[in-house]
Amino acid sequence: ASSPSCPRPKSPRSRTQDLFRASLELVRLTLLLGAPTAFAPMSIDIYLPALSTMQNQLGTDAESVQPAVPAFFMGSHLGRRYTDLFGWSDV
Repeated sequence: ASSPSCPRPKSPRSRTQDLFRASLELVRLTLLLGAPTAFAPMSIDIYLPALSTMQNQLGTDAESVQPAVPAFFMGSHLGRRYTDLFGWSDV
């Protein structure tokens, strides 16, 4: 009679490789989920110092360029509400 086939225990090297792969996946997931969260603060930090350059390039006064800031925040807010309302499964 033959004995039932048992899977061989993993070697320590194989376990280390599995843990390394799992930690890489965790880092990848963290970066993937963290990037959209960091997008709005990073973009406003880039956007605000550029207002004077926008004013010069467009040849207009500061009052004409400043409404772009609330428009940016409103667009950012509406984008988040859209994803909250419809979710990512519909995309």
